[in-house]
Amino acid sequence: MFAHLNPKRVAIIGGSEGATLREVLKHKTVEQVKMIEIDEMMIQIAREYLPFFNDCSDFVGVAPNCFDDERADIITRDAKEWFMENYGPRVENVPDEEKFQVIILDAINPEEDNANSKGLFTSPDFITAAMASLSDDGVIVINAGTAPTIHDPAPDKGVFAQREQLFLLLENHPDTKAMLVYEEAHCGFNEPHSFLLICKSHSCRKQWYAGADAIDFQIYERIVITHSKERALLHFDGSTQYGFQYPPKAWETVYCRREPEPAECKFRGLDMKANLRELTDDPEESAFVIKKISDDTLGIFAATKILKGDYIMPEALASSFVITEESKKNLIETTKIMGTGSTLVLEDFISFIDKYGHESIAEGIGQTIVEVGPSFLIRNAPSKDQANIDRMIPRPVELPTYSPVYERNRRSFDVFLVATRDIDVGEEILKYDGIWD
Repeated sequence: MFAHLNPKRVAIIGGSEGATLREVLKHKTVEQVKMIEIDEMMIQIAREYLPFFNDCSDFVGVAPNCFDDERADIITRDAKEWFMENYGPRVENVPDEEKFQVIILDAINPEEDNANSKGLFTSPDFITAAMASLSDDGVIVINAGTAPTIHDPAPDKGVFAQREQLFLLLENHPDTKAMLVYEEAHCGFNEPHSFLLICKSHSCRKQWYAGADAIDFQIYERIVITHSKERALLHFDGSTQYGFQYPPKAWETVYCRREPEPAECKFRGLDMKANLRELTDDPEESAFVIKKISDDTLGIFAATKILKGDYIMPEALASSFVITEESKKNLIETTKIMGTGSTLVLEDFISFIDKYGHESIAEGIGQTIVEVGPSFLIRNAPSKDQANIDRMIPRPVELPTYSPVYERNRRSFDVFLVATRDIDVGEEILKYDGIWD
């Protein structure tokens, strides 16, 4: 729910016991929830015998039983058929007010052999209808089953083969812009469970990678208060979301067992065989020297032989700082509000960000990485042929829609530079214009 800034219309697929509905109704932004559940009898059993799942009596402004809330529309239908009827290829020009900001697919684990859930996980027609039902910035979250381990086989083999089939369907869908996986241990299962977030817009990354403080503020604004004065959210807060931002190692490991191996898998972590070339105060140890090229121009030159693949000033680059779009906008607004000479330092700082900052490789994240070490003195060459260093990982023509490698290593991919060829002593270090584009 917090992957979207303002979810008003939500669809729940499954969720017969009412617990997912209960969590959705905690959000004050929500105006309507359509819960499409195939098993009407299970809803009745849950209402009568499992009230702790669908008890909303403590939430101010919500009906005592979640199923009875005026925002809840309980539909006892096959979800695949319902979505096909309302958003399938034969349905044209669906009004924006009938589209969802969030769809929660709360079905049985994809590794389990169940006819109903299999129709959801393996049907291209259902996936297309679900994507068509989303607003332009909408998201879908799917129960992706038991979390993998680093010992699991390739994702298309074994008990999780159906999950991989679902992932490939979503990755190759033209409306999918980003896919993010996360795990949660507070689900009542014996093992941590995994979940998949599908974004129809790159902008969802900005919300997903928001700071813990930003999420805590959104919780204060969005979540209902309780009659008991207890917090409505038991497990989730900004720090919980922060933990979701990097997929666990097992997801990366299993992903890299795909055939053929995804190209980015070769760049997980720094190459332990390569040298780390730093600029230090000790001329005996420093791999670089700063030289004056003209009255107002400095350059970085090799003080020792540098080999192809060596890392260029990794310690300095690892100290780069990150600034969000919102922070930069606030800085600019501050200079306008104060309107005096005392803001010159802020104006200089903003100019420095513009000159030495570059956007994160994660599209839509809304973050700029700014070099603050001596690496910013490295001059630009007009072409790759004239440059002798490049980013740690070659920039692909198009980033993968789904890649736990990029999500786990994006900060390293955003900052580290390597030598693209052997560099002789006395040779100037040059990067090409547009290296971070």
